[in-house]
Amino acid sequence: MTVSEEQSSKIQIAKGEGWIFIALILGIVAIGESLKVFRAPALILIIALAAVYARETILRKQNLPLLLFTLWGFLYVLFSYLHILPSAWTRYFETGVIIQQASFLAVLPPVVAASQKWWDDPWFDANRDVIMIAIVVVAFGFGAIFDVVMSQGGSRPLVTLRSYLLIALMALTYLAFRSARWRSLAIIVLLALAAWSAARIYFLQNTLVYVILVGFLGVSVLRLPLDRIMLGTFLLLLFGATIYGLQDPYSVFLIDPNTGWRLAWWNDVLTAVGQTGGVGVGFGTESLRNEYAALLERDAYREEGGSFLLVSTHSAFFDSMFRLGIVGLFLIVLVLLRCLPPKGMNLQARAHVCAIFAIMTLCLHSNLGLQSPMYSLGIAFCIGYFQSERRKALAESESSQFVVEQPYAPALERR
Repeated sequence: MTVSEEQSSKIQIAKGEGWIFIALILGIVAIGESLKVFRAPALILIIALAAVYARETILRKQNLPLLLFTLWGFLYVLFSYLHILPSAWTRYFETGVIIQQASFLAVLPPVVAASQKWWDDPWFDANRDVIMIAIVVVAFGFGAIFDVVMSQGGSRPLVTLRSYLLIALMALTYLAFRSARWRSLAIIVLLALAAWSAARIYFLQNTLVYVILVGFLGVSVLRLPLDRIMLGTFLLLLFGATIYGLQDPYSVFLIDPNTGWRLAWWNDVLTAVGQTGGVGVGFGTESLRNEYAALLERDAYREEGGSFLLVSTHSAFFDSMFRLGIVGLFLIVLVLLRCLPPKGMNLQARAHVCAIFAIMTLCLHSNLGLQSPMYSLGIAFCIGYFQSERRKALAESESSQFVVEQPYAPALERR
């Protein structure tokens, strides 16, 4: 082997401003739950760095549904300040909480575009495995430690799909699904996490997360083209279970309290949407009726102080419908539909996209999802990844069609 060949065989360190995004992601997963402590200054810094890095990609045509969702949201912010939206059953209104409730509108476009740009960057192709390993180590190290500290030693680490955990699972499964060198080790770590989660008997969502990941991993290892069918089945089951549960939240509460009280809140959202004629109530109001004594078997869920207005319905879909009306819900669903992997995508890449799309949808369905930066940053990172993989797959499909059709052109000319 010549000197030049030996040098080319080594991993080349990528150059360019993509390292801004890597530093940003490592910072997000490192501070974990302590983002609550740093609050607005840290979030503003994150948004600013993402916007600087993604300045050329935010206005891409692929981002049009997200930009429409954002513009619709900012319009509702304005209407909320003017206090011209219907109030439905809500009793309180404070302009001071509007920005906090609508923070996701500032988070999504720059962070999604930054993630998309980085995944598109071929300079980092040789470094992605190492970067994914760094994300996993930092997230499960520093992020989990901060999580323990913030929960005052409780058993909260790795319980819900907060930003640092969603990004960490995305990085770990990237290695398990797509890495040639680190795949075996990543699979062992993922299975160990699944077993550890099951042993600790977390609530239903956590069990579903690892069942989903392990299920899609099995399809990937066996190279079975069933991932899109599995994803479609999961989404239909989730939708059907939600509709069924809304009919009788108390019965669900007896089985799984966390899901039971969410269903009670979501029923109130549907009532509010009906009372506003599908318009929504905007920002600045409470999200909960706080009338769940019979369901929760306690006097009240939360004291109706200032923080009461910041408790969401624990569902990005119902939050969007409650705040932004039917149009807002339609637009966020459209954003997600534009993330689905096309049929022609590489099998391992497609299985990974399907797996992360499923758990991200679960996060949006049953957590604060968008309203809290503790979740919205991770959601934005994943959406950018999906968009990049979809764009590259569609471009490759178009290119292959062109190559197949091109050889026939000279023959036609000779005729």
